[in-house]
Amino acid sequence: MANENNTNVDENQEYDAEFVRNMEVFAARDPQSRTAEEDCMLASWYFMQSEGKDQELLQSAVDLLMRHAITLYESPIWNYHVGMCYYYLRQPESAMRYLEKASADPEYTEPCTQYLNSCRETLQVPVFAHNFAERCQECYRNLLEEVPRLLTDIRQQFESPEGISSELNDRLRKLLNFAFARVSFSISCEKEPGAQVLDPVITIKPVGSIARALQIRYFIEHAPGELTQLIRLRLGQQRDDSLRIPLNEGKDSAGLEDVSCYIARRNNDYNVYLYCSKLKDQLEANVYSAYSLYLSLAYAALGELASLTQHVTFDVIYDDKAPEDAQGEAVALTDLYQWLVNAGVRLDQSEDDLFTSSYRDYDFSVAPPAGAAGGCSASATADRNVAPATAAAAHEDSPEGAAAASSGSGDAVPAVNVLADRTDIKTGSSRTFQLINEFSGNSYRMTDELHQNGSVAGYLAVEAASVFGINAKVSFDDLIGQIHDAINGSQDAQLGVVTGQAVGSHFYYIDFISWDLLSILSNALAVFSKYGIKPSFGTFRRSVPSVFLSDRQE
Repeated sequence: MANENNTNVDENQEYDAEFVRNMEVFAARDPQSRTAEEDCMLASWYFMQSEGKDQELLQSAVDLLMRHAITLYESPIWNYHVGMCYYYLRQPESAMRYLEKASADPEYTEPCTQYLNSCRETLQVPVFAHNFAERCQECYRNLLEEVPRLLTDIRQQFESPEGISSELNDRLRKLLNFAFARVSFSISCEKEPGAQVLDPVITIKPVGSIARALQIRYFIEHAPGELTQLIRLRLGQQRDDSLRIPLNEGKDSAGLEDVSCYIARRNNDYNVYLYCSKLKDQLEANVYSAYSLYLSLAYAALGELASLTQHVTFDVIYDDKAPEDAQGEAVALTDLYQWLVNAGVRLDQSEDDLFTSSYRDYDFSVAPPAGAAGGCSASATADRNVAPATAAAAHEDSPEGAAAASSGSGDAVPAVNVLADRTDIKTGSSRTFQLINEFSGNSYRMTDELHQNGSVAGYLAVEAASVFGINAKVSFDDLIGQIHDAINGSQDAQLGVVTGQAVGSHFYYIDFISWDLLSILSNALAVFSKYGIKPSFGTFRRSVPSVFLSDRQE
């Protein structure tokens, strides 16, 4: 028996040695010549070598697996391995996405369950190595160290025919990544009247999300004076009627006067269909690239922040003909701003007022419009004239999607100590409909992005009886005011921002995005304790249960 065992060990060692040699050959090969199977085998090898600890090897494994995401996304084994890599990379929000997909296959249900439960527990009250407020401070320190060395390059490259180089863009991106895991920005220069020197400007773009805009606003408002004296920080693309986008390697260009707009009324807001004959070929060749150019022109006409906060959304159409829901004749993009202002859209407000007026009401107690889903209006997605990839991008914060977001009947009477889960919501008000839409669809792109930045999209919930009726010690309106102060903190140490509120059959909700979650929960608990209220806290993840705040605090 002993000799037999020894033989088996030797054979296994020989097999392992051969496997290792194969992996070394795969690793040395040109990545473009490796097959999907070879990349996946190499990724598995890196994962085994990492022992769940070596973050560099784990990230290499993810990179290899992600090379084949388009072809292998439906594969349970591929999803399982991606999820496991993210789990040990300590990214539970990403791990859950893949493990949940893998667990749908009976073969992987059991091995996924343990890790999914661990992810859910971690995400109930996320604790970050560095929350968003701390990430911003780290970013400021690095910018202050590096920006003085970059100022000359920025000014020289801005005035050169080639413009800002990709290398300079990459250097600034890496600096901004200390605060933002993903960031869209542009670099430019401006000169004040009578000034001799160009002032560099970094414009950080929210790209269709008010949640991003709120983070960017916090980042800019809390930047130290010594940094903003070196370089200006700006939120969103500004209005610029003179903007022209070069086309065909500079042989042609497109400006606001080249774009026609068809306008549709959607509830109390507007959707604008954009058409430009000069961009038609590019739209057919690369819809995403073309849509980005269309948005640049639209934001030059209206202002990016004004469009976003006033819920003016955009779609791109292939042909110059009015969609079915459009009102009247086409309007030139140069005239769109005045048309919308005349229609009552408050595009001309200050930044503070734009954010204040960004709330919209929603009602889950009424049936949604036929076909409305996922933040895209039915008319936009049904019209063959609309570019297919633009509808979702144009409506990330669309109230129409929230109208379809009712995810539970809310008819059952909860037992004592039942946790809130948002399924009982009837009416509410929000300025971050993307988060509500994602919650209803069990898809968490924005929630994950906030998490990667050290922020949490969350809610505080209290039983309706504690704030409504003759025995209530405080009204919901009074409570909201106090929780608002607890979340905002002081001007110098803002902890987060309130994004909405909702009334359900059994619970009342206050929604927020945190910059410092643990401080918010501590402050909020102190407010609730004054009235003997036991609140629950949840994140905008339907698959992660909420917790009783007092229990978790203990």
